[in-house]
Amino acid sequence: MAKFTDDAYNLAYKNLRKKEDTLSAGDNTTANNLDLNISIEKYLDEDDNGNKWYVLQVETGKEDNMVTWLNSYFNGTDVIECFVVKRETKRKLYGKWKTVIESLFKGYIFLVSDNPVNVFYRLKDIPSFTKLLDNGDYGFVPLKREEIQFILNLSSGRPDHTVRISTIDLNEGDEIEYIGGDLSMFSGQIKRIDKHKRRAVVEVEMFGRKTDIYMDFEFLKKRDAE
Repeated sequence: MAKFTDDAYNLAYKNLRKKEDTLSAGDNTTANNLDLNISIEKYLDEDDNGNKWYVLQVETGKEDNMVTWLNSYFNGTDVIECFVVKRETKRKLYGKWKTVIESLFKGYIFLVSDNPVNVFYRLKDIPSFTKLLDNGDYGFVPLKREEIQFILNLSSGRPDHTVRISTIDLNEGDEIEYIGGDLSMFSGQIKRIDKHKRRAVVEVEMFGRKTDIYMDFEFLKKRDAE
């Protein structure tokens, strides 16, 4: 993930703030003459619809609440979509295995915007317990295009952004012979298979670093008894 702390982004940010401050002071002539050749939007990747994606870091366990709050806060203006990436997993509840839904990236929510500069300023009004994922001072870190595509691929483009339980078949040497479902998009990135938990560990580059994500699967019928 690009963290816009280089000189060009810093200059774009300072220019934008300088123009805002000058306009606030009523000096329209000076504001119109400011050098704004370097724009923040120049550094933002887009999806196929021309929208920008970025990430908010929130308190773990509060992801759904924050999505609801943000959707109400923006009320259909500037933000196209605000969502949590989730996954299906199996949990034993009251002695029976149940499929439950949980956050895949705990503590992170995603926003899609057609007006990221407005979003940037409006987010400054969000309470301090939320912040944009950022290592710098600006709190404005969009996803790169390959990261956008990765998020879309995780749930096969479903509008609910939920990763479904996949299907795997292993041979006698525990090598993968077949992968069906969402996991098939990442067959080359599987680090290991946990047969007992029925979970694949997939290594991806996300949030500026390599990280492991866990995608659940079921075996084909001939391995169900194992």
